[in-house]
Amino acid sequence: MVKPELIRENDENNAPAPISQIDEEPLVFRPKKADTTPTTTISHTQVTSSSSSFADILSVEGPSAGQDVEIHTQSRTVVEQSEVSPLPLLQATTVDDFVYDAFPVRPFWFKRHLRNFIGGLVALTMIVALVMLVVPFSLRGTCFADRKELVSAIDQYIYENCDVDSACGVGKKYGWPMNSWCVSNIKDMRGLFSGRNDFNQDISNWDVGSVTDMSAMFSFCNDFNRSLSDWDVRSVTNMSEMFLFADDFTGNLSTWDVGSVTDMSYMFHDANAFNGDLSRWDVSSVTKMTYMFYDANIFNGNLSSWNVSSVTNISGMFSHAYSFNGDLASWDVSSVTDMTSMFSHAYAFNGDLALWDVNSVTDMSYMFYEANAFNGDLSRWDVSSVTNMTSMFYDAYAFNNILSSWNVSCVTDMSGMFSQAYHFNGDLSSWDVSSVTAFSEMFVYNKVFNGDLSRWDVSSVTNMSHTFFEAHEFNGDLSMWNVSSVNDMSYMFSRAYRFNGNLSTWDVSSVTDMSAMFFSKHYCNHDISNWDVSSVTDMTAMFSYCNAFNGNLSNWDVSSVTDMSGMFYDAQEFNGNLLSWDVSSVTVMSAMFYDTYAFNSNLSSWDVSSVTDMSQMFSNASSFNGDLSSWDVSSVTDMSYMFFDAIAFNGDLSLWDVSSVTDMSYMLYGASDFNGNLSNWNISAVVDTSLMFCGVGFNGDLPRWDVGSVTDMSQMFCGDPAFN
Repeated sequence: MVKPELIRENDENNAPAPISQIDEEPLVFRPKKADTTPTTTISHTQVTSSSSSFADILSVEGPSAGQDVEIHTQSRTVVEQSEVSPLPLLQATTVDDFVYDAFPVRPFWFKRHLRNFIGGLVALTMIVALVMLVVPFSLRGTCFADRKELVSAIDQYIYENCDVDSACGVGKKYGWPMNSWCVSNIKDMRGLFSGRNDFNQDISNWDVGSVTDMSAMFSFCNDFNRSLSDWDVRSVTNMSEMFLFADDFTGNLSTWDVGSVTDMSYMFHDANAFNGDLSRWDVSSVTKMTYMFYDANIFNGNLSSWNVSSVTNISGMFSHAYSFNGDLASWDVSSVTDMTSMFSHAYAFNGDLALWDVNSVTDMSYMFYEANAFNGDLSRWDVSSVTNMTSMFYDAYAFNNILSSWNVSCVTDMSGMFSQAYHFNGDLSSWDVSSVTAFSEMFVYNKVFNGDLSRWDVSSVTNMSHTFFEAHEFNGDLSMWNVSSVNDMSYMFSRAYRFNGNLSTWDVSSVTDMSAMFFSKHYCNHDISNWDVSSVTDMTAMFSYCNAFNGNLSNWDVSSVTDMSGMFYDAQEFNGNLLSWDVSSVTVMSAMFYDTYAFNSNLSSWDVSSVTDMSQMFSNASSFNGDLSSWDVSSVTDMSYMFFDAIAFNGDLSLWDVSSVTDMSYMLYGASDFNGNLSNWNISAVVDTSLMFCGVGFNGDLPRWDVGSVTDMSQMFCGDPAFN
């Protein structure tokens, strides 16, 4: 087979065409011999140069005699201005041989320069566009290697006021403005801008695709409110405290892919302006949402479709989120163990939580604390795993739903549970409270509750302080309660005005604190004569303001009591026999019989040697005139107001050792009958005797009194005719 040669058209000598003419695409090959029309395809061959450059010629089907055939090459590498001799030829696959003339469709010089010009222009345009897109109007600098370098640069940027000075040092090194910085290598941005109150730079173009930790990134950035909507946060696992106290932040985060995040605790804590759309967030990997929206005052976003099935701790999530009232009915909370304070102070919240699966929850303390609007149906909740219900409905004004079927057998602390739940009067009669140890403040300020608690097993309870404090309507039967484990009954029935239950059989032998136990009760004349109070140390204000109380306490063993201050304060009817009381451990008797108008019992044998404070002890005890002559008052430092307006008192105090007393102001003020002999008193330590005998018919001889330490004698004898 004869190989056809490629020659220039009109070249009579059939000289081989130079490479410069056959390297342009497309080339036109015109048959020189047209004896027949080939029916097969011109085969794939190569055209090569002397420098081993080559171009593949693609096969072309059906060249016909006398027709132009375009041959395209795959490569443009054979463009040198050199000649090849001999030049490899096109080989026909038929038995007929053809010789073709080869020439470019357009002049080779036109195609070469036009192609180079257009190619260069396109390349330049793409480069400029890319630069404009990535770093608009900026000076691109060195990429950051690690968090430490980035933090240092931020410090310098702010210190050097680089936001207004593109020539600053850090700007020259890393680029200007900050938005142009290359942070693509950084994985840890925790606390990056934390505490920078004035920071509000645009960082919307930062490549954060490698970051895994953004915890506390903008915490306490009070002024920050820039767009972060385009950030790629797919790699982030920790967003805890990210916008903590970022007061002004209102950015759009709706398109963020948070699918890798496991910790969102405190994320928007105190982000007071934030109310962004988070409805499409994939939170399926999150395990912690603790205090996530705490004090986010205006947040009320739609979170109804959130998948919270992995969350274990949701405590405080909407606490103080005053505006939040979102639909959470379909949330899967089956993995949650801690719901502490979840809706506390969420004043607007009244969502439907009826179908929540809470059987894994162990702590519901403060859950609806001051959730004033909440009155949801929780009757079907399985609370069998809960151990702590402290203040659960505290100050939940509106709540009065059915909880009668709750299994609270594992609960150990119910202190404050219905405190100030002003409308709650539910049936709790069948509750198993046998595991509860603390009832303190359980019904405090609950002004309507009067449920039947007679069958409650309170044998494990140790603290009943304030249990029925100001439970105005409560008058249930507690006679069968086993209170043998209780050690604190302070304020237990204080201001429980209607309570008149039988407490006579109570075993109070373990109680140490009975302070204000019956404080300010309209009725408090219970028979408690047989109580074993031998362990009690504090009886402060125990019967204070119990106007009608006059019970028999003569057999009480008060030997352990140290404080009896105000014990019978304003117990106007009390006149019980206390002569046998062992008060040797008592240190404070201030105001003990204040305003006990009827009291005049014999206290002559009392051992008051440990008492340091007798101020106001018999103030306004208008009937009292007991014999106190043998009292050992050597430890007393304060006798101010002791017999203030004790108009009947005229006891013998001549032998009292008052050498430790520093304050005698108003001591006998208004004790109009007093005229005892006080001439031997040693008042060398006294600094205040103001109004001591004011309004007293005192005519005693006081020449030996050492008043050298007294600084205030104002009106000491006012209104006393013997000294005027």
